Amino acid sequence: MKICLVQKYPPIQGGISRDAYIQSLVLLKAGHEVFVVTNSLEVEQNYRCFDTSYYQDIGLDPKLDGGNKLKVFSTETRKGHFVIPKVNPSVTKLTSLATYVVEKYNCDLIVGFYFEPYGMAAYITSTYTGVPFGIMHGGRDIGQLLASPDLYLSYKKLLERAAFIIGTTTIWGKLNFMGIDIKKLFYHKTADYFSPFFSNTKPPMDLNEYRQIILNHFPNEFVPELYKGLSKKEIKRNIPIIGMYSKSGKFKGIEYILTALSLLKKSGKAFYFVAVFQGEEDELNAILSKVTELNLHHCVWIFPFMPYWHIGHFIRSCTAVCFLEKNFGITFHMPKIQDEVLASSKCLIMSDEIARKQRYRHEIKSGENCFVVNPQDVTDLANILEEVITDQQKVNQIAKNGYQSLYLPFAIKEDVVVDRVNNMYSDIFQYLKLSDEDQLYLKLKKEIQVTYASLFRFDPSCNLNTVSAFCRHIDTDQTFYQLLMAYGDYILKESQHGDQTLAYLDEVIRYCQFKIRSKYNKVDPRFNPVNHIKLIRAPITLDSPISILPDILIEDFKIDIPRLFQNDSESPAIQEGVYSYIFQSAGNYHPIQKELYISTMVRDVLDLCSMNVTPQYILDNFSKDKNVALSEKMLMELLRDLQKELVISVAT
Repeated sequence: MKICLVQKYPPIQGGISRDAYIQSLVLLKAGHEVFVVTNSLEVEQNYRCFDTSYYQDIGLDPKLDGGNKLKVFSTETRKGHFVIPKVNPSVTKLTSLATYVVEKYNCDLIVGFYFEPYGMAAYITSTYTGVPFGIMHGGRDIGQLLASPDLYLSYKKLLERAAFIIGTTTIWGKLNFMGIDIKKLFYHKTADYFSPFFSNTKPPMDLNEYRQIILNHFPNEFVPELYKGLSKKEIKRNIPIIGMYSKSGKFKGIEYILTALSLLKKSGKAFYFVAVFQGEEDELNAILSKVTELNLHHCVWIFPFMPYWHIGHFIRSCTAVCFLEKNFGITFHMPKIQDEVLASSKCLIMSDEIARKQRYRHEIKSGENCFVVNPQDVTDLANILEEVITDQQKVNQIAKNGYQSLYLPFAIKEDVVVDRVNNMYSDIFQYLKLSDEDQLYLKLKKEIQVTYASLFRFDPSCNLNTVSAFCRHIDTDQTFYQLLMAYGDYILKESQHGDQTLAYLDEVIRYCQFKIRSKYNKVDPRFNPVNHIKLIRAPITLDSPISILPDILIEDFKIDIPRLFQNDSESPAIQEGVYSYIFQSAGNYHPIQKELYISTMVRDVLDLCSMNVTPQYILDNFSKDKNVALSEKMLMELLRDLQKELVISVAT
């Protein structure tokens, strides 16, 4: 298949550029011909990776690896392109270039990755060429841009016109709210952990060689005191190196780590801090001022952004690497820096905010397989850094433990990812050839198998035959969401089971339907959770009014459906009781859809929270109503845990 990808690409820095680059390589490995249309050569110095062609070729260069099956085309900056008011016509330039590429190489599909300007250019190119286009989204697309009143309507129309949408769980509820056909949604299969550039066998970067390249070749006009000024001194061997890499924004924890390092310096500890930062010049100058204020010049090096395929070597040159993101404006932001460090078998120091978002969060043991810290507590951060630079044996063991317990069990092999992505694009291509009705049947059958997986296991008579029978009698005027819910009702109606089994079947179906409600829970994309961050994270006091976040569902069941088959038994172990679950929707606050089991006491506390009462009210009334003792300490710890899990917040 010939696929035209309109997207970011190196030397643009950042997570979307990285994901776009990896997607290009995955499609290439799957045997497709890939044509990248980008504006990467126009990226400003603030967000441009330093050209390391001067550096030894220790990684995979996109200009060298693709051969004839990966072609990259970039727009260029020209004086005549600017108009009044002064603006770079990026959409028009990308559209012209993409139209040329699609027509010259007879592309089968167009994919725009990121709404602006790439998605808009992909859409216009599709109207010019007649080749179907699809949209992939990033976190900022649906977390901020879609919430903007100036942009919302255009992006809504863009999603409506797309022949297919490749997305994560965070967009499902938003599409449902906007009335966009959910059946054209395909789940993004580029796995979090796939990358050929991170491993425990990568050779470390020669930091002094790289430092010299910066002195010789990095542009003199871009914050020279930060990059060239701090790079003049040599990085001596056998001194522990604390590493860090990210954009230079205020949510990245840079000020906290510099303050913590200054505490270590005062105690006479020997260390180096080598960081890869770039961004807005005022942010970079603020970092330089902080280094000067804390008198850290002798032990700090700031390097410019380096290409993605060199980052693994940088990590391997460090004793430990910090990722201290805190209070980031998009709560479902899911960066991958922490996984890159773990995959490189180096000691990871991450913020509590990042730790809570991970799929392996229950396996995290701070001080054993990584370090977790609230970076705002600079004393605690300094203590962890001191442990890192003074106990090399422990740091090496933590790095090894992190690799074995947090990376390997969750890593997905490259060939698996290639197969998944290839299958997804094959499914898209097959889907586009079908009529509207056949598209509905195809996607409905697949989604029923996913959303009713517990039902299929509980009752083997519910299988693809029942799905096919259901599809023969559906009302095509119903929405995709309504049809998913209707399948469970259909099974109950057609069931031949006795009363007791039917009652259990009803509970299993109800559980599956709650998961569907949670998955497709309507989320207004114009709601911007950034405006509510302070309330979500505000300290809870006895007088704080508490509310349950709007994308939370809570329900009781007579049997514990998720644990029916926990011992891999063919026959479910049914024990009746009251089992309460929280269903969290992805989209506004949560990066993934998930379910949380809660005790009866927690359920009762949440019932009171739904009334927007204060902790003091709960204390005064809980024991009276429930005949259960609940201390102030116990309640406040519970409420803070629920707040960390983004179940409750301080009410508006």
